[in-house]
Amino acid sequence: MEIREDIVKWTPKMSVGEKNIDNQHKRLINELNRLHSNLHQESSLSQNRELIHFLDKHINEHFVYEENYMKKHDYPKLTEHHKSHHGFIIFFA
Repeated sequence: MEIREDIVKWTPKMSVGEKNIDNQHKRLINELNRLHSNLHQESSLSQNRELIHFLDKHINEHFVYEENYMKKHDYPKLTEHHKSHHGFIIFFA
């Protein structure tokens, strides 16, 4: 039985108003919560590796998609947002 307390919960306030980005955020949050739950249970190493691989791959793909979307729509804080993405990757690398 899986007992899980989410460390991050999606709320409508998190929405950026773009369906693909919101769906990517929801999926990333769900997988992050699954990894957190697995680490507090006796989950297999292969399950955790699979989740970490998913997060690594999809976080990078998400950042590229999001930044391209922002560039296309002339988002005024793109440079700052890119720096926050870069900092996130460096922190978790």
